Amino acid sequence: MALNAPATARSLIFAADGYTLSGPSTLTLTNAGSGGAGANAIAVTYANTMAIISCPLTSGQTVTKLDEGALRLEGNTAITGNLNIGGGSVILAGNSVTNVSGNTRVGISYTPSGTQLPTFNGTLTIQDNAVLNTQYIYMGENINSEFPGMVAIVNQTGGTVTTSGVDGEGNGIRIGHWPSETSTYNLSGGTLTIGNNAELALAIDGTGIFNLSGTGVLNTRTFVVNARTGNASGSGTWNVTGGTANIGAGGIINESTGTAYAVNLGGGIIRATAGFSSTLPMTLTGINGDITFDTNGFNVSLTGNLSGAGGLTKTGAGILTLSGTESYTGTTTVNGGILNATGATNFPRDVVVGPGGSLSPATGAFRQLNVGRDYTQNGTLLIELGGPTQGVLYDWLNVTNLATLGGTMDINITTPFPVTAGMYFDILVAAAGITNDLSGVGFNVHGADLGYSLWAFIVPMGGSAEALRLVVAPEPTTMALLGLGALCLWRRQRPPARR
Repeated sequence: MALNAPATARSLIFAADGYTLSGPSTLTLTNAGSGGAGANAIAVTYANTMAIISCPLTSGQTVTKLDEGALRLEGNTAITGNLNIGGGSVILAGNSVTNVSGNTRVGISYTPSGTQLPTFNGTLTIQDNAVLNTQYIYMGENINSEFPGMVAIVNQTGGTVTTSGVDGEGNGIRIGHWPSETSTYNLSGGTLTIGNNAELALAIDGTGIFNLSGTGVLNTRTFVVNARTGNASGSGTWNVTGGTANIGAGGIINESTGTAYAVNLGGGIIRATAGFSSTLPMTLTGINGDITFDTNGFNVSLTGNLSGAGGLTKTGAGILTLSGTESYTGTTTVNGGILNATGATNFPRDVVVGPGGSLSPATGAFRQLNVGRDYTQNGTLLIELGGPTQGVLYDWLNVTNLATLGGTMDINITTPFPVTAGMYFDILVAAAGITNDLSGVGFNVHGADLGYSLWAFIVPMGGSAEALRLVVAPEPTTMALLGLGALCLWRRQRPPARR
């Protein structure tokens, strides 16, 4: 049906499949009149049927989608009020633009006036280049918990969704709002932006799930995995298997106590748009690859335990600090910036430091950092040296298997301390040996002046074990000649007998 002149309707009821309202003129929904499906209501009666509206659609009040069929909006829609999806699905497609000045509610049991809806499960799909602008998004409006098992779903495969409001609890989107329901937001393409520094909040009182995959992009200041203390009826889960989550200063947090939540990280990217910290335990799943933390020039701190079969890749300028008890069994890769391992952090499996990346056993505290299998370095190892006691007054790396060394050893002498010729510092020990000599390794020494030079050797430690050892040896004439200010001189030498 082509709409060639402006029209007004109280409600629309599509009782069969295949109806399309098209044309250049605007259809306006209104409160006027009586009967039908109710004021400002659109009903697509039967499951597995679809109605399409491609003409402009407006309403000065809340619009409610009813019944089990699908409504596809392909034109421009302007709603002054809320958009309620209380049954079936609404599909935003093509180049459509939908502006909702109030809230978009997916899965709702009552209208704002208190009228119970005949259907309540709801699905919203955003695809192609469609645009949705709304104040808030609320999912799982199982008001008074009268419909156990309510399901609310958002599938975003493309387009742009933007929220602009901040509700009374600081949320821009609530996924799993009321008890006894399950809400799921699937972001596999397009962009979801939580504006105005509002939060993306899971599990306010129900069960909330956010799945990030494919090429989806999330922009939010704060990701809250469980937003209600005492939520006994649900939990919050964030699954990442692809896509990019841009996280701001609010970080990844849990606002509840003693409630259930899970953060499962696979082959996607978490990128900082400001410095943030998180205390949450996280599972590195390895699904579709290892999670990448891009600090993007900021400092990010993860104090919760990291577990699972996957690995972790650090990219971007800035510092990622890990201080939990890590038990994940994938590879740790540093391709940019600094990975700072403090507290109880050790790496159960392989560690690879690529060009442009730096690994630090600690900052401001000397310690032993354990690598559970192989260590491969083409970037920088940051070692702090403050005295002669290994792991107490200077950092060292303890490698369970093989070490392959390249790149740079950066030695920061944090404070002057008494040294004598022959004193040594084993800054790296590999139980199965070091696979190469020091010809491809650079040394950068800075900080306090010890008045002696340091020579670098690879030395046998018994069996197959070998150490990278720094040995104190005075050579003032040579140092003065090289302009080193009596700081340090390096020699690359391997003792003749290793095994």
